[in-house]
Amino acid sequence: MRPIVKLGEKPMKIVGYCANKLAGPENRLILGVSALASQPFIDFYNKNVDEETRKYSVCKTVSKIIIGTTVGVIVRALAIKYSARFLKSVDVSGVAPDILKRPESRKILQNTIGDILGLGICLFTNFLIDAPLTKKGTNFFASKFIKEGK
Repeated sequence: MRPIVKLGEKPMKIVGYCANKLAGPENRLILGVSALASQPFIDFYNKNVDEETRKYSVCKTVSKIIIGTTVGVIVRALAIKYSARFLKSVDVSGVAPDILKRPESRKILQNTIGDILGLGICLFTNFLIDAPLTKKGTNFFASKFIKEGK
């Protein structure tokens, strides 16, 4: 038997709002901001490596988070935008007519298609865009903060 978790009315409203209003771009932004607020500090206070390595690790982490979040948000937002255009151009009346007549159902379908498309595209952008820009970003931050002794 699965345990039942009861959150209460207020938390359920928040969860419901997030489920209905937030899609891939917003989720990626939330993950990026929370990572930027925590991960560099974890790297900086890692006592298992020397100080130079810690500084470089922080530069690399900050670069990865900024580049990955920016590219991820843009790709996901564009994928959702184009999935909306696709749904407008395709006749789906024979597939599920009563469900797709409701605007909220179309929005959910649009976000779902966009999220799946965006994730697929991100598999390629990680290698084509993120990795090269992360390397340049890491070198930029390292030149500003490590060599100047800040």
